[in-house]
Amino acid sequence: MAASVITVLFLFSCLLQSASADLQKQNVTVQPGDDVTLSCKAPNNVNMSAVEWSRSDFEKHVYMKTDGRLNTADQDPSYVNRTQLKDDEMKNGELSLILKNVKSNDGGTYECRYVGEGEGRRNRSLNDGKLISIVQLNVEDLQLQPIKEITVRPGDNVTLPCEAPNNVNISAVEWIRSNLKKHVYLKSDGHLNTADQDPSYVNRVQLKDDEMKNGELSLILKNVSSNDNGTYECYYLEERGSWKRALIDGEPISTVILNVKDGDAESGKLSESGKDSEGGHLGVILTFTLIIGFVVVVGVIVLVIYKKPERMTRIQIFLSSFERM
Repeated sequence: MAASVITVLFLFSCLLQSASADLQKQNVTVQPGDDVTLSCKAPNNVNMSAVEWSRSDFEKHVYMKTDGRLNTADQDPSYVNRTQLKDDEMKNGELSLILKNVKSNDGGTYECRYVGEGEGRRNRSLNDGKLISIVQLNVEDLQLQPIKEITVRPGDNVTLPCEAPNNVNISAVEWIRSNLKKHVYLKSDGHLNTADQDPSYVNRVQLKDDEMKNGELSLILKNVSSNDNGTYECYYLEERGSWKRALIDGEPISTVILNVKDGDAESGKLSESGKDSEGGHLGVILTFTLIIGFVVVVGVIVLVIYKKPERMTRIQIFLSSFERM
């Protein structure tokens, strides 16, 4: 009897180990706006009647297909029109799920289950189906560039810095100013959008690199004035995304505070294209030096006159000559 119990326990343990070995596990990290594929593979020789993707913290399913038909009635609303199978026919056990336009709140643990033909299922959920894949999805916000502050003088040209990741194909870029309703600059699919551009920026803004190579989205603003003071924000959109006029939902990747001040701008805060004030300083110093030199010369002459009256005539002649110069 004891031997029988030990044998049963051993077989049960083997089954558990086998099930654990078959369970696929994956950890995926993406950024908001990305599309992601959650991997799941059933055995090749299984004919499937149903597949379900669920999320451990949701009551409703993420994706469910039974007998060739999608079940959207019990689908969580946040996943409607954002999920599809990698292979809609589920050939060779391919059950991987594509999740489009990932959002920050999509982070979580996803589970993939299937039911083979003839196995049946007891309820709408496939909780009784075979769990074959668990995917931990992490959605990390873009690492924002620190806020920059730039001070320039009226009439200067200034470059507002902004960089997107190198490996991103950019379809649109937008610069806005926080206190304006219309945009400062907007380019989408290679075309400038001037219809919604604030009139004060027409013909005064351009990208540093019009082709946006290597994520270069910096903006050149020409002939600045005090009216250009404000906080500027830079956004971009990847090719596969969708967008609206106030371009991209989420945080800007670059924020620049622009200060336009009369007189000399603070040292170290001038833009690369700002005017240099060294020439003006040099002129002031040179003028001041000449004045001091003239005072010294006159003082020496007066001292000589005071000590040696007999040379008065020569000195008067010298002074008369100096005055005529």
